[in-house]
Amino acid sequence: MAAFIVLILLSAPSVISWTYNGTEGPDEWPNMYPNCGGDQQSPIDIQTNLTVGLNVPYLNFSHYDTITLASMLENGHTVVLSLPADYPADQRPTILGGGLDDVYIFQQLHFHWGDDDTHGSEHTLNSIPYSAELHLVHYNARYGSYDNATNYANGLAVLGVFLQASTEDNPAFDPIIKHLQEVVHEGDEAVIPEPLNFNDILPLSTNLFYRYFGSLTTPSCDEIVTWTLFATPALLSSKQLNEFRQLTNDEGLPLVNNDRPIQSLNGRIVYRSL
Repeated sequence: MAAFIVLILLSAPSVISWTYNGTEGPDEWPNMYPNCGGDQQSPIDIQTNLTVGLNVPYLNFSHYDTITLASMLENGHTVVLSLPADYPADQRPTILGGGLDDVYIFQQLHFHWGDDDTHGSEHTLNSIPYSAELHLVHYNARYGSYDNATNYANGLAVLGVFLQASTEDNPAFDPIIKHLQEVVHEGDEAVIPEPLNFNDILPLSTNLFYRYFGSLTTPSCDEIVTWTLFATPALLSSKQLNEFRQLTNDEGLPLVNNDRPIQSLNGRIVYRSL
């Protein structure tokens, strides 16, 4: 249970409620969470012709290939997948390289999606949204834990994967999608008994990516995230995407359009890997 509490805190780190629309929507987040009014907020629109080349080695993914007994939690804002608290430390997925100065340890992954296939991603590429977006959240190993890492500017590294609607199912996501029906309501939890291969849910190419410094895209919007957004999307069928739209939010309404509006770049540089 402690592991699930940590996950809830990641998406909503205090008792103040927030939503994606209405009187507690994104326009009001800065009034409830001052960090949400900062000048290095996420998500952003990436204009590819304005990016700056970054000559870095390829990202290295360790222990991404066989993930067992992952848990899912529907927290009213998204569905979050994490590993058991007693998962062996030397087997936890990690990332290194690609311009990251430290090893980053996997904490959780979650999704953002729209009410149809035409939109749903948080980031946009040349002002064009994708159908959905997957975020794989990692914390800096030097700080020992996720909670400690959130106190530092280089505390988190998030991999962003654009998800594009297609006609064919993507079997790599099947272990996740087949259990969504078990977590329809806020607070629902489920264990995924099937093994997961995180390598397979990444795009076919991870060599080209965009990099910038920003924030969590949910309150409290802490500006502690090194973002890596892959230029190549992964594919999900429209049928698979529709399974996410069967979930409900904390008001019992369809959980859709859980994407924060685009934030101002405010002079930040967006890099592209070479």
